Amino acid sequence: MRYLAAGMLAWLLAAVAVPLLAAHLVAGFDDPKIFALTHLVVLGWVTMTIMGALYQLFPVALQASLAAPELAI
Repeated sequence: MRYLAAGMLAWLLAAVAVPLLAAHLVAGFDDPKIFALTHLVVLGWVTMTIMGALYQLFPVALQASLAAPELAI
């Protein structure tokens, strides 16, 4: 659940950052700030959401117990 919460927090930060960078967004897609924002969104939002989902699904798929169940809270 912590991974999913971190993914939601990263998404909210990205949603706040996009209007602040509106001038750079319309300038072009090859702006370094746009590359940085894209990578931060992918690393922060997508990666943490995937990690949270995999942490929930791997034990079910492998029919095993969680190694550290306190992390799933």
